[in-house]
Amino acid sequence: MATLIRRHPLLAYYVLTFALSWGGFMLVIGPGSLVNTTWQAEGKFLSAVMVMLAGPSIAGLLLTGLVDGRAGYRDLFLRLRKWRVGIRWYALAILPAPIVSAGILFTLSMTSPLLTADNKAAVVLGGLGAAVTTILEEIGWTGFAVPRLRRRHGIPMTGLIVGVLWGLWHFLQQLFISGTYAGGIPLLAFLMLSVFAAVANLTAYRVLMVWVYDRTGSLLVTTLMHGMLTASSIFWFTPIATGALFLANVWLVAAVMWLLVGAVAVVDGWLRLGHTKPFRGRDGNVLLNSVAEVKYVRLGGLDQWVMIRGENVANPPLIVLHGGPGMSEMGFFRHFNAPLERHFTVVHWDQRGTGKSFDRNIPRSSMTLDQFVADLDELVDIVRRRFGKEKVAILGHSWGSALGAIYAARFPEKVSVYVGAAQIGDSAAGESLSYSFGLAEAERRHDEKALKKLRAIGPPPYPAAKSVFVERTAVNRMDGQMRLGILWKAGRALFGRPESSIFDLPNLIRGFRFTLDAMWAEVSKLNLLKLVPALKMPVVIFVGRLDHWVPPETSVAYFDALTAPSKNLVWFEHSGHEAFVDEPEKFNSTMVELVRPLASLPATESAPARFPLSA
Repeated sequence: MATLIRRHPLLAYYVLTFALSWGGFMLVIGPGSLVNTTWQAEGKFLSAVMVMLAGPSIAGLLLTGLVDGRAGYRDLFLRLRKWRVGIRWYALAILPAPIVSAGILFTLSMTSPLLTADNKAAVVLGGLGAAVTTILEEIGWTGFAVPRLRRRHGIPMTGLIVGVLWGLWHFLQQLFISGTYAGGIPLLAFLMLSVFAAVANLTAYRVLMVWVYDRTGSLLVTTLMHGMLTASSIFWFTPIATGALFLANVWLVAAVMWLLVGAVAVVDGWLRLGHTKPFRGRDGNVLLNSVAEVKYVRLGGLDQWVMIRGENVANPPLIVLHGGPGMSEMGFFRHFNAPLERHFTVVHWDQRGTGKSFDRNIPRSSMTLDQFVADLDELVDIVRRRFGKEKVAILGHSWGSALGAIYAARFPEKVSVYVGAAQIGDSAAGESLSYSFGLAEAERRHDEKALKKLRAIGPPPYPAAKSVFVERTAVNRMDGQMRLGILWKAGRALFGRPESSIFDLPNLIRGFRFTLDAMWAEVSKLNLLKLVPALKMPVVIFVGRLDHWVPPETSVAYFDALTAPSKNLVWFEHSGHEAFVDEPEKFNSTMVELVRPLASLPATESAPARFPLSA
C-alpha cells in the first residue's frame, strides 16, 4: 500500500481527503438531515463543517510524512512561515474577494436591500474566525497537492484541477443548505445551479490562488487569500436572499472572478499559446504512430515551451537547441526544415527565458550554463521515457552548439550523435573575428555610421550585452540581413505558422535581451577546446562559409582539435550563420543521409571515421 501511495500521491490525497471529509460530515449530520430548511438553527452544522475541514489537513500531513518524510514537514513549515513576499502580494491576496463580494451585493441591493441586519461585530468576528480555519484546508490543497501538480502542469491547469475538486468537495455543504435558500425554485434545479456556480467560483479563485502561491511560495499568504474569500462570501457580504436573487449573487461573483483570471492571464502571459497541425494520411485521418503537440513542460521549476513533431515515433528523437542565448528558432525550423519530421521525432524547445518560455519573474540568478544543462537533461529524460528510447540525437545551433556539446560530454550515455551547426569553439576568438570583419567592411564601404558605432564600443571582450547588440547589428547590416525583404521573409517564417503569431514578438524581443544580458558574462568566455576536448559519440559539424557571427575558422579549429569516435565536417558554401535557412535542401538531406544512420546505430556499435565533406 505504501509503495502504491508513493507512486500515486495525488490520487491518494484526493481519495483520502474526500473520504475523511464526507465521511465525517455524514457521521455528524446523519443521512436523514442532509437537506435542511433551517440550517442556521441546526447545531450540528458547525461541528460537521469543522470535521470536514480536518480532511484536507489530515490527508496532507499523513501523505507528506509518508512520501517526503521529515524533509517534507520542514518544507511545509517553511512555506507556512514565509511572510516576506512584498506588499503587492498581500494586496492581491486580501482585496479581490471582499471587493468583488461587496460590489455585487451593493449592486443587487439597489433594487431591494440585501445586506444583513445582524450584529455587525459578531459578523466581523465570525468572518475572522472562519478565515483562520482555512489553514486546515490549505495544508492539504496548497501544502501538498498544488506543488506536485505544478511539476507537471502550468498555473492555469493546476488551478483548474484543484479548483474543480475543491468545488466538488463542498457538495455536501451545498446540499445541506439548499433547502434554506431554494425559495420557490424546485430543489433539484436550485441545487444544480448553486453547485455549478460554487464550482465555477471556487475554480476561478483557486486559479488566482495558485498564481499567488507560484509567485510567492508562501503558504501563509495563500491561506490568507482563502480566508478572505470565506469571510467575505459567508459572513461579511452574504445577502439576505433566496431563490433567483441568491443564484444571481453567486453566479455574478463567479463571472467576475473569471474576469479577474482573464486579466491575470493577459498580464502574466498565459495566452501565449499555439497549436500544431497533426500529420494526416491521404484519407484525411491522423497517422497512427505520429506525434504533433505543443505545450508547456515543467523544466527546472519553470514552465518551458516544447514542440514535438514526427510522422512516426519509431524514428530517432532529435532535440534541437536554438541559438542566442535567448533566440527562439522554432518558426525557422518549422518553415524551412519540416521534412526532417518524416525521418526524426523532432523536439523543439524555447529555452528558459526565451520566446514563449520568457517570464518576467524568472530569477536572473537561474540564468546559468549549469541550469540550462539541468533543464536540458530533464527534457532529454522526458523524451527518452515518452518514446522508449535509450538515446537522443542533439542538434545545437550557435549558442545551442555550446550547450549541446557540453551536455553530450556530461551525459554521453544519453546521446546517440551530436550535430553542431555554426559550432562554437573559442567564443572570445570568434567575437574578435566578428568585430574585425564588421570594422573592415564598414571601412571598405565608407559606412561612417557603422564605423562610429563600432569604434565607440571598441573590440571585445565586452562587459555587457549592450555592446554585443551594437556589434551584431553592424555585422548583420554588412551581410545584408537587415534589408526589408529579408526581414519580411524572416517574419513570415517565424509567425506564419499556427505554432506562433505576431503576438509572440514582444516576448521574443524581451527574452532575447534578458537572456543575453543575464548570460553574456558567462557564455562570452566559453572555450570548448578546453571544456569539451572529446566526445564519446559520433560528431557532425555544419559550417557556413559566409558565417560572420561564428566565423568558420573557429568552428574548424574546434573540429580539428576534438576527439570523437567519428567526425564529419560539412561545408555550406552559400550559407551564413543559419545554414538551415540559407540552404535548407542540403541541410535536410544531410541530416537524413548522414545523421539519421548515426542516430539509429545500436548502442554498442561505433561509426567509422569519416573525412570532411564539401559542398
